Amino acid sequence: MKIIGSYIFNNSATNGGFLYKPKEFSQFLNIDNSSINNNLATQEGGFVAGYFTEINLMDSNLTLNKASKGGVLSIKDILLIKLTRCLLENN
Repeated sequence: MKIIGSYIFNNSATNGGFLYKPKEFSQFLNIDNSSINNNLATQEGGFVAGYFTEINLMDSNLTLNKASKGGVLSIKDILLIKLTRCLLENN
């Protein structure tokens, strides 16, 4: 999955305020040049929760994302998380 040049804000869910992905669909998540703000999960992963093999975040801001577990991410069975020129603040 690719997210490029997006503004993702004010989403909410039980798991993965913006996105929850079950194990059956494990894959890559690439986010570039995006702002991800003020997303909420009542349980896990304020922005994203679930199963991914690799996550790449580049030139993106992630702020004010909240969850009981994992303010931004709650990922299981991950092989690689790569952050390049990202701001993570108040998550």
